[in-house]
Amino acid sequence: MLYRSLPLNLSRHRVEMLERAVHGALAGIDAGFQWGVVATSVMRTRYITLPVTEKEQAGYQLMLSFWAWGDNEAETMANLDRVLKNLREALLKISRETENIS
Repeated sequence: MLYRSLPLNLSRHRVEMLERAVHGALAGIDAGFQWGVVATSVMRTRYITLPVTEKEQAGYQLMLSFWAWGDNEAETMANLDRVLKNLREALLKISRETENIS
């Protein structure tokens, strides 16, 4: 996950703000759900399309990982669906909130 404006992704602080936004948005959705989880990791990357030196292209992106559990396959898949719906809702919220950041 990254900002649409690529230069914003050169700042670890900005990407960590995005990470906190994901956690905050998810915390406000389906708070009692315990059979799934979304984890985040800030990863290093290089933005080769930016017209700067190779060293200045070094930046970050947010990796999202998710899991779901259940007592059987059907329950696990239903819980995964719930995780994905919650994640979609959170990401749409963040997208609207960060739309005009430059």
